[in-house]
Amino acid sequence: MYFEGLSWLRAGQRRRTRETRWSFLELPHEEAIDSFADSDLADTLNVLSVQQRAVIYLTYWRDQSIAEVSKTLDVSDGTTRKQLARARAKIRKAVSEKAMFT
Repeated sequence: MYFEGLSWLRAGQRRRTRETRWSFLELPHEEAIDSFADSDLADTLNVLSVQQRAVIYLTYWRDQSIAEVSKTLDVSDGTTRKQLARARAKIRKAVSEKAMFT
């Protein structure tokens, strides 16, 4: 039980460190996201984690390559690819769920 609690605390600390490291980017804030004409897009982007939103933003809004995004975020190419894949999967899932209910 002790080690599970310790692991949970360490995981939280690692997450906060990652989010702090990536927070220097000028990502679209809630107001900018909410100002999109398509509110479904804004809802979908708000579902993503900070890391995933950063990778999506740099890849699609700033049109950077995987290598450039990795350099900007100071992570490996594999990490960038993985975050991009996870973000795309979350977006696909959110879009398909919304399509089922409309």
